[in-house]
Order: sequence, then C-alpha cells, then structure tokens
Amino acid sequence: MLLLVLLKGMEELLYEERLGSLGLFSLEKRRLRGDMIQTHLFIHTFYKNLLQVRREGLYFKNKHFAWVRADDNSIYVKWQDQGLVAAKTDTYILLATYSQGMYPSVCVEAVEKLADYLREKETGN
Repeated sequence: MLLLVLLKGMEELLYEERLGSLGLFSLEKRRLRGDMIQTHLFIHTFYKNLLQVRREGLYFKNKHFAWVRADDNSIYVKWQDQGLVAAKTDTYILLATYSQGMYPSVCVEAVEKLADYLREKETGN
C-alpha cells in the first residue's frame, strides 16, 4: 500500500480507487481468488490424488494437515487441534472444519450424514 500512496497524483484517491486505476484487485477479491484455488485443489484431490493425501497430507490455508482417513468419498485431515472433513457426492463437495474445543466426531457425523442425504437425493431414492 505504501507504493500506492507514493505514486504522484494518487495521494487524494481512496484505496479502492488507487487499486482500480492501477488494475489491481482488493484484498477481499484476492482472498476470494485464494478460496477458489483451494476449492479447485480439493476437487483435484478427490479425483486424482487420494494416494498422495494419504502419503503427504494436505495443505489448506497455508497449514500442513496430516492424513487421518481418505477414501473415494471422504477425506479427514488434522493439524494440531484443528481438522478438516470433506465428503463428495456426484454434485457437491462438502467441506467442514473443526477447531479446539470442538468434537471431531460431531463434525464427521454431520458431514457424512449430509453427504448421505445428498447422495440419496441425487439417485432419486
């Protein structure tokens, strides 16, 4: 941001106006882009890299999560007192996190039940 302030003729512009005039995105849009990239990585992981998740774990939000369980429909990973539970259906990838003070089993149960419900609706049963 210091660079933006120092550009001659832009001192009076608002932060967003300076970014726009330079063709740059706001922090919020850059974070959204990062979330979209993470989503793409999860989709890729489910369809191509389950063995790699089992061997190496998974990086999410700049943290290395260790593998707990991974199969064709679910991935469970953990970092310290935090965890990530992902489940896929034909249409959706569900992603839930838990943190210190939360019960991982409750998170797993909620995600798996919702995934089962969605799978049932997808097949029309």
